[in-house]
Amino acid sequence: MKRLICIISTAMVMTLVSCEKEFDGYNPSDVPYFEPLAPPAPGEGYQIHVEAFPIQPNFEREIYVRKNLGNTEEVYLTGFEMKARPGTHHLIAYKFLDDNLPPVDVMYDQNMPNNTISIRSFRNSVPLLQSPAASYQFSVPEGYGLKIPANSSFFMNSHYFNKTDDVRFGEIFMNFFTTPASSVNQLLDVEYYGNDTFVLEPNQEKTVVTDFIMEKKTIMPMMVSHYHKRGKQFDVQIIGGPRDGEVVYSSTYYENPLVETFDTPLVLEAGEGIRTIVKYNNDTDRQISFGITSEDEMNIIICFQYNP
Repeated sequence: MKRLICIISTAMVMTLVSCEKEFDGYNPSDVPYFEPLAPPAPGEGYQIHVEAFPIQPNFEREIYVRKNLGNTEEVYLTGFEMKARPGTHHLIAYKFLDDNLPPVDVMYDQNMPNNTISIRSFRNSVPLLQSPAASYQFSVPEGYGLKIPANSSFFMNSHYFNKTDDVRFGEIFMNFFTTPASSVNQLLDVEYYGNDTFVLEPNQEKTVVTDFIMEKKTIMPMMVSHYHKRGKQFDVQIIGGPRDGEVVYSSTYYENPLVETFDTPLVLEAGEGIRTIVKYNNDTDRQISFGITSEDEMNIIICFQYNP
């Protein structure tokens, strides 16, 4: 049976509480200089900037803020570039599925300074693009694109960790690169296939195997994995068909996972699928499972695909 989760699926049911009074005690003039990312040339894309925000000492801070892209007409996305202050665990740009939108430029926190997390639903947003590092570039193959409606906005999700005794700051620049419709031969969707039920016992190695069967013919030009620091290797095999058992993806570095662009797109017929094989080493004295912090784990393969 096909099994899907959205990346950080837990995050989509978190209460996002306005952080205006939760992170007092710093002077904005004390924010150190950070060289901005040059924006795309006019007509070649757009830039979103998440302004500097503080991270308390010995704390992981994960925020959400809705930002307008600035496109007055439909555009076709071909890639992105991200630059952030050091300490980021990830950046995710969520797209909205309807018009029930939070206000623009209001920052919300997922995890509060007293280490509490509350519950609320933001189920009308799904991940579109993600960066696992402070400096990252990503492009889809030539001729492909992701359609972005006019006047779009994104829920920017930034996760920082500060393991020092001083206040640190997060800040994000993200460039969205676009191309004319005439240059796009095939539109892509983004699917997140993952396992959020695994458990890693203390001081043990474990391999987690998960199958995903396609309900209809699916073509995948590219894929990239997402997992955390206890993950040591992330492989993907084909299930069924003439290439049954063939390994088509293998990554061994969680902070900069392989982005696999296939010379010939992977074609899966209905009833065929992919199998993720993820090796972990829990070198701690505690149990670890799927979760949102850098000390938890994840198990996700992100596929750019379409159904002919």
